Amino acid sequence: MPNYRNKSKIVKREELIPPGKLEEGMIITFRYNSGSDKTPVVLVIYYDRKKKMIEGINLNYITISRVGRLVELMGDAKVGIDKDEMIDEFKDNDDLGGANRVDYGEPFGKVSPSTLRYVRNALDISYFFGEGELNKIVEIGGGYGGLCKTISCLCDFDEYHLYDIEPASKLQEKYLSKFGIKAVHHSVPEETKDIDLLISNYAYSELGEKLQDLYYNNVIKNANKVYMILNRGNVSREVLLNRAKEDFDVYVDKVIDFWPPNGYLYYTTMVKK
Repeated sequence: MPNYRNKSKIVKREELIPPGKLEEGMIITFRYNSGSDKTPVVLVIYYDRKKKMIEGINLNYITISRVGRLVELMGDAKVGIDKDEMIDEFKDNDDLGGANRVDYGEPFGKVSPSTLRYVRNALDISYFFGEGELNKIVEIGGGYGGLCKTISCLCDFDEYHLYDIEPASKLQEKYLSKFGIKAVHHSVPEETKDIDLLISNYAYSELGEKLQDLYYNNVIKNANKVYMILNRGNVSREVLLNRAKEDFDVYVDKVIDFWPPNGYLYYTTMVKK
């Protein structure tokens, strides 16, 4: 998974300490002069004071949500996610554009329904695909960029590609720039390879058949992992799965009724064979 780097201030307090004061359960960082990870962030599991050697887990390779789960399992009050700070970072999504916020009570308080949905999507992705690298993410139909921004709270991706019509791409670029996020924008389904994660929520299912074919052949089939929510549009779940069965194993496939008589959502996640 992309580097942790304390981006969401998961470590509540930072201080410089001498080696003699190291304790199991602390999260420490130090610098190597060489190697691929020159600044590891390590949860100390064992510290041999005689040999001055530590054994631990490098948090640079674990998602923030997994770190939180690890802390819960440890039951150690010295380290942990500051949930309020993480929620505040999610809610930054609503600071632009005059979002209509609703009071949902604890722990979120006032937040827009769209941001709450993006948080759910991002946590789903972290839950299903938390193991392994997600350096290159592609989203088909990115709205104003809200999901990209929300995912950035949990994942330090290297590349985020957004496929959308030109007016939406301009909005995404302006919105994401306010948070220092630089995405790659595409207005046509040109080929993109080596995709770690492909996302399309309420978009792929609304494309015409020819565009669906182009996106599948040029983009989707080049992904290692896929997270899609399909609303009732021009593609059914069966059509998508039949198209994908040679390339992917279906990980999750469920239908949620939400609007009678024909309203339903397909939640589908797939992993490359």
